[in-house]
Formats: sequence, C-alpha cells, structure tokens
Amino acid sequence: MNWSQSQQEESKVKSLSLVSEEKYNDLYKKLKEKHAQRLLQYWKTAQESTDPLKFIYEDLAIAAYLIILWSHTQSEPQAFADLGCGNGLLVHVLNAEGYKGYGYDIRKRKLWSLYPEDTKSSLIEKTVEPNNFRLDFPEIDWLIGNHSDELSPWLPVLAGRLNCSFFLLPCCPFELSGAKFQRRNTGISAYQDFFHYVKRVSQECGFEILEDRLKIPSTKRLALIGLKKTKTRSREELECFVQEELTKYKTGESQIKLRGKEELVRNCTQIQKPIIDSLVLKIFKQLLASQDDMWSGRLPMRNIAQSLTKDELRNIKSECGGIKTLLRNKHEVFEFCGGDLVGIRRPKPPTASQLTKRKRNCFFKLHHPLSCPLSDSECSFIH
Repeated sequence: MNWSQSQQEESKVKSLSLVSEEKYNDLYKKLKEKHAQRLLQYWKTAQESTDPLKFIYEDLAIAAYLIILWSHTQSEPQAFADLGCGNGLLVHVLNAEGYKGYGYDIRKRKLWSLYPEDTKSSLIEKTVEPNNFRLDFPEIDWLIGNHSDELSPWLPVLAGRLNCSFFLLPCCPFELSGAKFQRRNTGISAYQDFFHYVKRVSQECGFEILEDRLKIPSTKRLALIGLKKTKTRSREELECFVQEELTKYKTGESQIKLRGKEELVRNCTQIQKPIIDSLVLKIFKQLLASQDDMWSGRLPMRNIAQSLTKDELRNIKSECGGIKTLLRNKHEVFEFCGGDLVGIRRPKPPTASQLTKRKRNCFFKLHHPLSCPLSDSECSFIH
C-alpha cells in the first residue's frame, strides 16, 4: 500500500471530532500570536538544525487541542508528564498557559537552557525504562506521548500501571521490545497497522479509547486518548499481557531495548552527500521535464518512487524513512502541492524573520536552465 492510500485511510477519521473546532481555531490563533515569535527566537539562539516552523506550529496546535479537550471532557490534569518530550516545547507552552506538568527525556536539548525557570525545572533528563519507571511527582494524572517513537506502544501500559489518563500521537512503529514493528495486517498501510496495534494494546490495558485526527503539519496525526477504564485490570493481568506480547515475538522481557542516550540521526543527513545530491538532481530533472515552462512541473509521489532504483530506495529508507523525508529536507527545492503531488518550489525573497547568514550555493543558480529568478542580494543562498 502506498503513501496516498494511507492518506485516504486516515481521512476516514474526521478532524477534531472530539472538540469544538471553533474554540480550537480561536485558541490556536491566540497561542500563535502569543508564543510563535518568541519561540522562533529561541530556535535561532540555540542554533537548532531542525525546522522551527514545523515544530513550533505543530506543538502549538497540539497544546491548543489538549487544552480544549481537557476542558470539553472535564478532565483537566492536576499535572501531566510528557514522556520523550524532546525539545520540551509542548511542556513549555502548556506550562505558560497555566497547566502544571513535566517533561522526561533521555537527553537534555539545547533549547532547554533558554526556557524560563519554571519550565527549566520541569524538564527532567531521565531514561524512561518501561519496567521500572516511576513518576517523580504524585500529582501527575495524565501522560502525553507526542511522537514518542519507541515509547509509543508503552504509553498505554505505563498509564495503566500508574493509573493515569493518556494522550498519544503514535509515530515511528516499534514493538514493546523496542524492535522494529512486525506487520500484522499487510492489507492496510504500515502506519494504520501500527495505529491499530497500539489501540489494541490500549484496550488490553483496560482503557476506553477515543480517536481523533489533529490538524498539524505532520503525516502522523491520528491520536489515541484514554480517558477512563472500561474494566479494572489487576497488575498481574496487565503484566501477563505485556509478557505475552514480548514472548510472541521472541523478545523476552530482559531484552527490551529502547534508544540510547546518543541519538541516532535518521533524517537523511547520514547518507553520503554525493548520493543525496544525485538523488535530488534526478528528481528535480524529472519535474523539469514534466512541464514546458520549467517552474510548474508536478508529479505524484508514486511516479517519483517508481523512477528510483531498488538500491536508491533502500538507501533512503534505511537512513530517513523514505522519499518524503528526503524531499522535506530539501524544502528550498521541492514543495508539496496537495494530495501526493510534488513540485518545484519557485524561489522567493526571504522575509525579515527568515534572513539567515548564507552558507550554501543556490541550487537553482547551479542547476535550473533559467537560473535563479532572484538577484544575488535577494536570494537566501550564494550566487
């Protein structure tokens, strides 16, 4: 099943079905006005290499959703814990909006030192070991998993053990053991297969599960919410289920292995630069050839995938998860045009907030038959 089919499956779940869309939109707008520029400045100060706009707007949207959800369901937390909190952005925004909470992550990020003191003291550098994790603060009654990778299938288990409600945005598919997820149903997309698996784990932990689709700049936007338990499971029953899942895939409990403190980068930056450059140029030339005016070329993602060799696809997938990540990393060259269409991004002069020191050569000056349409003083790259 290809990427577009996965999108069709996801669209069957109505967006923002559990909250008032009007209240959500109003709050999201207020949060952007209140926080976005300051957070962008944090990003620049920390010299983060990740895309600030994606992370900032995504976490502001998630914060708005959680605040409206908690209010609508009358389930506001005494305190929350964001497990695998990464840069701590979501924790910071919720703290700033008056919600007490903490973030746990295996390693401290550069951004942590730039937050106000109340957020700094809420971010805890600590490994979340599934079999012996304990909360440091007894008032915590909500767990959050915001693209928490290997912890995703564990979040409902931990919520069951700790008697908490939970919010989970499943992302990269993993087994409880930390091993790569083994497909259960090849008739649907890998993302849907994993989502259904985590939902089943949640139900086995005794939760009544609600589903929703968030409006965020991510392809992984289906959420699971465990507000209350439909049945009381004893600790023995819960641990028996966990052990059965581990044994089923020959991964005994002692072999649980989540990520280490040193982060493994999987965003195409580990592929040799000449290989990346040749792939980007190959895709760019395909788009050029698809239209006569040389700027409006568009192709479906599947056509691009079919044009690459098995070795090229394997190399991309092993390092960054697929073609889409490669294209997103080259956002100065490519743009997504709705559905599964990919096009050439026509260069535009940067806004004042986007001005950065130029370090790289202009791709269009080097490779476009018509050169770059911007002058040297206008372009963000070196001519």
